[in-house]
Amino acid sequence: WRDPAAADAAFERLRATLGAGSVVRPVARDEHRPEKSGAWVELTDGGRQTADGSGKTIVSSRLLDTPEQVDVDAPRGTPRILWWRGRRVVITRALGPERLSGDWWKDSYAREYWRCESDELARDFLLYRDGAGWRLQGWYD
Repeated sequence: WRDPAAADAAFERLRATLGAGSVVRPVARDEHRPEKSGAWVELTDGGRQTADGSGKTIVSSRLLDTPEQVDVDAPRGTPRILWWRGRRVVITRALGPERLSGDWWKDSYAREYWRCESDELARDFLLYRDGAGWRLQGWYD
């Protein structure tokens, strides 16, 4: 920021217009499951710090409140085509699987996560497969 006071004033105008808690930043948490690995907290430092205060950029994700059940064509286990909300989406690149499991003592899970790219959606998105099938979990910024 070239003028921190101008940034602070802009954030205050946003808060006045949109209400308290409307200007947020991502913070990382020590969790493996994507829906629990981060949170949004109110921005209080004028945006001059990164999410973890280290100066490093953190890739943030925009997760759906409830992951959506989707149909996926996955020859040899790798997702290639996604059917989502009546739309056919070609997956141009799929990185994975990242197999995560845990929390057997409270809320057990076992999933295969795939970070996927699609020219049609123009963004990276996160799919996972578990015992109930494939789900779209969200997008990356």
